Amino acid sequence: MEDNRYKYAHFTDMIYVSIFKEKAKEYKKILDLKASEKVRDTFYSEILDVIAAYESGLADAIKREYEQKGHILSQQEVENLFRCFEKMALWKPLIQRGRVKMASRDMALRDAFHYQLSEYIQPLDRDEYQKFLGAAGDELDKLMEENREVLRRLKERD
Repeated sequence: MEDNRYKYAHFTDMIYVSIFKEKAKEYKKILDLKASEKVRDTFYSEILDVIAAYESGLADAIKREYEQKGHILSQQEVENLFRCFEKMALWKPLIQRGRVKMASRDMALRDAFHYQLSEYIQPLDRDEYQKFLGAAGDELDKLMEENREVLRRLKERD
């Protein structure tokens, strides 16, 4: 691909828009991240899997196109390749699941609302909360159990 200082950010945004309907900068705003914080560090593991698959598949498509044409691809050629790539049917269920997870978890666990993904928000079940509470949730359960009698007496006082 031709030399372009901003190509990484440009194609990363294309991938994010394709999957989440938001550029990295928009996502940073939604999560109220600092300029030094990386968007990728905030993604859930399932979301990172979708992005990694997308990036690997796109890189492979770019490599094949380069080998076929025998010259470094222009940004326009890669963008055209990307548009064909993102329309592949295999992405539909992965993107659907990614959007549901991103919108639902961010809303429930981070109080972050993705306007572009609002139609994908679903309530989280108890297992989803437990998964993200992890050790902190276990400690909270243990603390509640240890103080059950104190809590019962406080409740009776009201």
